[in-house]
Amino acid sequence: MEKLAKKEKKGRAKAVFKYLFLAMLILEMLVLSVEALLPGEASSASSGAFGEAVDDIMTDLSDDEIRDVRPESISVKRNGKAISSLSMKSGTHTTLALAFSPASVSVNYREAVWTSEDKKIAEIADGKLYARGIGETVIKVSLAEFPEIKAELPVKVTEVIAEKLHLSFGDGSKDTALEVGDKALLITSTEPRTTDGSIKYESMDETVAVVKGKSVEAVGTGETTVKATYTPATEPEKALTEEVTVRVSERTHPLIPIENLTVDPGDTPAIRYDGAVAYLYPGDTGNFTAKLVPEDTTENTVLWESSDNSVLSVNAAGEFVSRAKGKVTLTAVSVSNSALRAQCTIEVRNRTLGVKLEMNGAKLTPADTAGTYTLTLNAGSRNASLSLTCEDEKQLYYKYETSDGSVARLYRDGTIAALRPSSDGDGTVTLTVTVADNKEFSNENGGLAQTYTILLTVKKQVFSESVDGWGTFVRKLFGHFGAFLAVGATAAIVAIFYDNGSWKRRLILLAALIVLGFTFACFTELLQTELFTTGRAASFSDVIIDCNGYMPAALIVYGCFLAVSLVIFIVKKLRARKKKEESPPQS
Repeated sequence: MEKLAKKEKKGRAKAVFKYLFLAMLILEMLVLSVEALLPGEASSASSGAFGEAVDDIMTDLSDDEIRDVRPESISVKRNGKAISSLSMKSGTHTTLALAFSPASVSVNYREAVWTSEDKKIAEIADGKLYARGIGETVIKVSLAEFPEIKAELPVKVTEVIAEKLHLSFGDGSKDTALEVGDKALLITSTEPRTTDGSIKYESMDETVAVVKGKSVEAVGTGETTVKATYTPATEPEKALTEEVTVRVSERTHPLIPIENLTVDPGDTPAIRYDGAVAYLYPGDTGNFTAKLVPEDTTENTVLWESSDNSVLSVNAAGEFVSRAKGKVTLTAVSVSNSALRAQCTIEVRNRTLGVKLEMNGAKLTPADTAGTYTLTLNAGSRNASLSLTCEDEKQLYYKYETSDGSVARLYRDGTIAALRPSSDGDGTVTLTVTVADNKEFSNENGGLAQTYTILLTVKKQVFSESVDGWGTFVRKLFGHFGAFLAVGATAAIVAIFYDNGSWKRRLILLAALIVLGFTFACFTELLQTELFTTGRAASFSDVIIDCNGYMPAALIVYGCFLAVSLVIFIVKKLRARKKKEESPPQS
C-alpha cells in the first residue's frame, strides 16, 4: 500500500510538471505568434527599446572599472627574467623592466620612477641603465602612483680590459718621415673599446722627436720610436704597448706658420641644418675638417675634441660617431699653436620627426589638416589601439590626452576605450597624441615634439552591433533567436514527460520535435507577410536563423535524455544477464 501511494504521488507530480511545461510551451509560441503579427513600426520600436536597454547594460558592464587592477608588488627583470643583482662592464648599457604582481595591473598604474645612488657608476633613464664608471651602486625603482611600492637592484660595474692597442699616425701609417719643425698626430684605439685606464706616450730619443699631448714634434735629424702604453685602472699587470717609427731629416722646405683656423660643420656631408642649428642623428659617421689660413701652411696638424663623447665621440683626427641625443661643443686646436682654436655647437637629435602613427583594430582617416585624423568606434569598443614607430626609438616619449574622458579614454599603452555616446546621439571627443624626444615635450633647446589630433566619433550601438562580440550574444540570447532557443528547450522537456519507456516512441518524439521547430519557424515567418500584417519582411533566411536557436536547444536537451536512458537500459540489461548467470539451474 505504501509503495502504491508513493507511486501515485510521483505520478501526480509528474502530471503537474508535464502540464506546466506544456502550458509554458503554448504561451511561448503564442507570444512569438503575436509578436510576428505586430506591424513593422511597432516591432521595430519594441526591439529597438529592448536593444537600447541591452546597450546601456552592456556599456555599463564594460566600463573601465574592470581595468582598475592595482599593484601589490614589483620586481626588476632583464631580458624577460627576474633578477636580484646585476654585473655590467663599464661603457655598456642594458634595458631594465618591471614585473608586476598581479600581472594584470592596469596600464595607468605602471609608470615607474628610476633612480641611482651613484650616477658616476651607473645612471638610469626610462629603464635604460648605463654603466659610467667602476664600482658598486644600487638602482631604486618605485611606482609613480604608489610610491610605497618599490624595489632595489644592486649593480656592480667592472672595468673593460682592452686586449689590443692600436697606434698610428693621423694618416693611418705606422711610420712617418718628417722634417725638423714638423708635427704629426698620434691616433690610438683599443679593442674592445674602453674609456677606463690610461694611455701614455713616450719618445725613445727626445733629441730626434718629442711627444706633446697627442702629437709628435720633430726636433733633430735621425730616427726614433714612439711608444704608447695602455694601463688598466684595476689590473695594471695587463698593460699593453705599441710603437711607431719617426724618421727626421733636415728641413728643405720653408716653415709656413699657421695664422688662423675655422670650422664649418656644413663641410661634413652628414650634417643637417634646422635654421642655423647643425645637427646629426644617432649612428651618423664622418670626418670633420678645418679651414687653415694660409692654406699651404706646414703647420697643418689639427687636434679634435668633443665636450661629451657619450653624445658625439671624435678622435684626434676628426673621425666621429654620433651616439645619443644631446648637444656638444666641438673644438679644433692647432697642434703647432694651441692658442689657435675654433669651436662650433652640434646637436644629436633622435629621429622622432619621422614618427608614424598607426591604428590597430580600426581605420584612421586623414583629415584636410596635416596631422589630423578622423576615427569612428562603437560604444563599448576595446579593440582599437594606437602605435607609434620611428627610425630611432631609443629616447621616444609620448603622451595621450582626451577632451572628454566620459566619452572615450586613451590609455598609456595606446588602447582606445570608447565608453558611451552622448545622451542625444553619437558622442564626439578629441584625442591628442604628442610624441617627442624629451620629457618636457618641447621644441626648445634642440628638442623635437610633434602633435597628432584624432577626431573620434563614438557611435550609439544598434541592435545588430556588439560590444566585443558579447553584446550581440546577449541581445540575440534574449531576442528572437533566444525566444526560439527557449521554445526548443521547453518542447524537449515536454517530450520527455510524454515518454513511456518505448524506444520506438522516443524516436517518434524526436522526429516530432524537429518537425515542430521547423513548422513553427515557417509559421511565424508566414505571419509576417503582407497577408497578415504590414511593414514586415519575411524570408526563408529568417526561418533558418530561428531554427538555429530552436534545434540545438531541443536536440541537446532531448539528446541528453536519450543518452541517459540508453545508459540505464544497458545497465539493466547487464544486471539481468548477471542475475540470470548467478541463479542456480532448475532440475
